[in-house]
Amino acid sequence: MLVVMAKYKTQSKFAEAVDTAPAYLSQLKKGVHPSGKPVSIGDDLARKIEERLGLEFGWMDRSHTELFPDSVVQ
Repeated sequence: MLVVMAKYKTQSKFAEAVDTAPAYLSQLKKGVHPSGKPVSIGDDLARKIEERLGLEFGWMDRSHTELFPDSVVQ
């Protein structure tokens, strides 16, 4: 998810583009809900991001480290 967020100036702009709450994206980036439960991107959100950003089906299911070879972004 961080790869697709990188082209947006703010997390709020990305959240708006994919029609998802910024707070939920924060939880996903941290990998944990405020309750302490682990959080991860589900299929529904992955498909929604792909659709909203014009990415091919399944794009979110693959690693894209080649887009940022000098970073740890995945």
